Amino acid sequence: RYVVLLDVPPRLALLSALLGNGWPARIYAVFAQPEAQFFRTFPTREHFKWFYAFLHQHRSFPLAKRGGELARARGWTEETVHFMAKVFLELDFISEQNGVISLVHQPAKRDLHESPTYRRRRDELEAEHQLVYSTYEQLKRCLAEMTRSQTHEEANVSWT
Repeated sequence: RYVVLLDVPPRLALLSALLGNGWPARIYAVFAQPEAQFFRTFPTREHFKWFYAFLHQHRSFPLAKRGGELARARGWTEETVHFMAKVFLELDFISEQNGVISLVHQPAKRDLHESPTYRRRRDELEAEHQLVYSTYEQLKRCLAEMTRSQTHEEANVSWT
């Protein structure tokens, strides 16, 4: 009958699955978060292009030692640089050994959306934007749409 939303789900689809049974008597939305995704940099395609060109120019880069310097020079956070490197690792654009990343020679063309890390961050950002930074009316409308439109197949999936 009652639903208490303590934190933001990693994907809106999980919340949709939870609410797929219909509108509960009450929904309490707390959304307590130690760190907001919304205020973290989500690199654009241009950021990724620049980072790839940088790696192409340098061939290898000691990310563990100099990632912070690169981040400050570009006005990014160190976490953003590590995020982009992780996406590139998942897409097999780079390799990593002992904290040094190197460009893979002639990698297969792949889209950023093929990276699980990229998709996860994008989904977290979308969920936070929809649920935390919306007005009461927008949130109510969003939750009402979820109760009408989803199946229950993901309802038992953990949010973490």
